[in-house]
Amino acid sequence: MEEKISYYVSTLDKIKQKVSDPQISVAILKEIAKDRRMEKIQSERSKDTSGDIPATKKQIGFLRDLGIEIQPGLTKKQASDLISGARGK
Repeated sequence: MEEKISYYVSTLDKIKQKVSDPQISVAILKEIAKDRRMEKIQSERSKDTSGDIPATKKQIGFLRDLGIEIQPGLTKKQASDLISGARGK
């Protein structure tokens, strides 16, 4: 935990050197944290073995809400990829 705190404090200091507004600095730091979390999620998804597992009802419902046509035999991985694509990520 201490290592993470040090990383974020160091990163915030670097941002503050380039951005004079403290609120903007914190907002940028939050975006960096989101990006790191998303990279971790995407990395875990690429190792995911759910390629043979059928998509969940929740995934299918969300895809329908997005107006995406559901193909028979859709897997969790395929549904996840479609959702990510629809969100522009």
